[in-house]
Amino acid sequence: MTLLYHYFFKTYLAESFLSSLFICFFISQQSWEWGKIALLFLGLLLSFFDLKTQTYPLLIWLIFTGLIAYVHPINSLTLVLVALAVLSYMGWIKIGEGDFLYLASSSLLLSLNELLWMIQIASLLGLAYFWISKPPKKTIAFIPFLYLGLAIVLFIDMITK
Repeated sequence: MTLLYHYFFKTYLAESFLSSLFICFFISQQSWEWGKIALLFLGLLLSFFDLKTQTYPLLIWLIFTGLIAYVHPINSLTLVLVALAVLSYMGWIKIGEGDFLYLASSSLLLSLNELLWMIQIASLLGLAYFWISKPPKKTIAFIPFLYLGLAIVLFIDMITK
């Protein structure tokens, strides 16, 4: 059973990369802004790090978020999520600080409603993964689920406009 999960995650990474390229090609045909494409690539890159080592490369986050923040203004929700990431880093919140930082990057482009949908979709996917994994893991890499939640929210946004 363990071999099946390892195979699933290797194919997940390959499929995520190829689907992100397809999404970006499709998005470029739909005149999307480059910030959403950058956010998708940031999520894909951070998913690789989170799945492999459960670490969060702060420099990569700073570069991508700085580029997005150059065009999109920093709002109060972004500042609240960065503050929660700092509290998480200090150990006051038992959630990975990378999750809050990725949500802070997403809040530059998404409305509060879209961000809440992204979190709900990611939570449902994470619970489903936790439920099917045998034996249950103590911690899971959550950024891949946030990435999939973001992709779903952006896809729904794209088809409804």
